[in-house]
Amino acid sequence: MTNHLAALVDRSLFRVEHWLREFCNPVVLWSGGKDSTAMLHLLRFKLGVNLPCVQWREPRFRHRYAHSDLLAREWDLTLYDYAPGRIAMQDGYDIETGQPRFDFLKYYQWGHHSALVLSLGTEAPTETEIAEDRYLCGLADVLQRPCGSFNWPWDSAFHGQKSADVDLIKGAVPLMQDVRRTPDSPTQLFPMRHWTDDDIFDYLEAEGVPMDPTRYDRASGKWGHKQDKSHNADYYPICWNCVNRHLSSPVYCPKLRSEVNNIAHLAPYEDNAIPEQGFKHSWQPNTTVNGVAHVAATAGPGPSSSETAPTPLAYRTTGYAQITPCSKPTPADAASPSVARWAEESPAQYTNSAHTPAEPFSQAAHSA
Repeated sequence: MTNHLAALVDRSLFRVEHWLREFCNPVVLWSGGKDSTAMLHLLRFKLGVNLPCVQWREPRFRHRYAHSDLLAREWDLTLYDYAPGRIAMQDGYDIETGQPRFDFLKYYQWGHHSALVLSLGTEAPTETEIAEDRYLCGLADVLQRPCGSFNWPWDSAFHGQKSADVDLIKGAVPLMQDVRRTPDSPTQLFPMRHWTDDDIFDYLEAEGVPMDPTRYDRASGKWGHKQDKSHNADYYPICWNCVNRHLSSPVYCPKLRSEVNNIAHLAPYEDNAIPEQGFKHSWQPNTTVNGVAHVAATAGPGPSSSETAPTPLAYRTTGYAQITPCSKPTPADAASPSVARWAEESPAQYTNSAHTPAEPFSQAAHSA
């Protein structure tokens, strides 16, 4: 281990030791990725602290968690998983390709009336994945998935987010602080804030922690992220055609193998922004994310480019965000079965939640 890395480890452990004296009941948010795995290793093997972990998983394609399962067995981890309270969508231009990209936002209850937002990346399914039915329907499998609440017992949570992290929609997401306290929420702790990707890879290699072969590979003596995301648990193949506001109507549905209405105007689009964690609004007039223009100019489905982009239906910022009951918008076209299955509320009120707390949910972001 180099002097630089050893000093970085010491500084992180120094902060963690102070936090463990302040908080009585912490938990680790562990995605299975390199950052949260390095953080978990620090806690468990450098400090000897055996904390429970929360790892949110998707119901299908469980092979994507094979490496997590391996570490969970070898490290004898206590893992919790539970359903999100509601689901939303987020879009923007991919900072690498300039093409529209989609995330889906999962609002997980933590605290009594607060929610943590986990952004899960998506990829357009390939022809092979469509032919073999190895992809998800954005409407049926994502927006209409089962949701629920959870009795969160912990007073704090360790995150693996770093200031050096980059989001494919938001661009650079510099973390502003080591500790984030919000009302009615567990305190968020970021021991890896000052680490870089190279630091993380060097630490895992020095400590003999196996790399996840589905996410990372080594080329020219340097570890990095694999371009192929077909086995990566941070990205899922999802068809958004019928709720894609970058497309005109009608659109092709590979599930039904026919053309259907574009009902993007009914979909729960949000532009998630948490300044303290580096997540800024994507769709604002005359804004640029890593050189890609994001200009809100049009509403509803339709072609978009760097000059024209959809206006979001909702913004989410820090503070409190109301969680409304599971309601479904009034059909814009009664002849469309996919729209008619949605029910009777205003499109702006649509959320996919089976739980309505007595008070609003606040929000925080998780990236590890």
